[in-house]
Amino acid sequence: MWKTIEDKPNYEVNQSGQVRNKKTGKILKHFVRKDGYCQVMLGRKTTPLYIHRLVAEAFIPNKNNMSQVDHINGNKSDNRVENLRWSNATLNYLAYGYDNRIKNKWKPVRATNTVTGEVINFKSRDAVAEHFKVNKSTIDYKKVYKKGNKKNWYFELVEDIV
Repeated sequence: MWKTIEDKPNYEVNQSGQVRNKKTGKILKHFVRKDGYCQVMLGRKTTPLYIHRLVAEAFIPNKNNMSQVDHINGNKSDNRVENLRWSNATLNYLAYGYDNRIKNKWKPVRATNTVTGEVINFKSRDAVAEHFKVNKSTIDYKKVYKKGNKKNWYFELVEDIV
């Protein structure tokens, strides 16, 4: 079943998260952001829209006027209506964010100096931040730094290394 997208009368969304142009019937290609959420562009001069939000607005009544849409199974690219529910920041944090932060807090990190070849293994991102005397939020994975205390260092999660 297709439903017209509110404020975008030329486009429709279905319960599995597909978006199409009503005039042409063509299903639009979506793109996946770095954070895992799927977005789609409706027209040329527009802001990208989150597919999970389009599905929820079209198919799930928002009785409690909640501001966010939660992926029940935690998979941000699973935009089927049965995997979505209305939520708020607190519920989303309790259901997903808190657990995920705890899990990710102690993932081992490997730092490699791209000039000298030196490799240092750390227990966590916190340990990397302490060693390099930087805030942990400034450490990005799979990026070579060109300046500061992290110059010429490349960081990666150990689980990502094959």
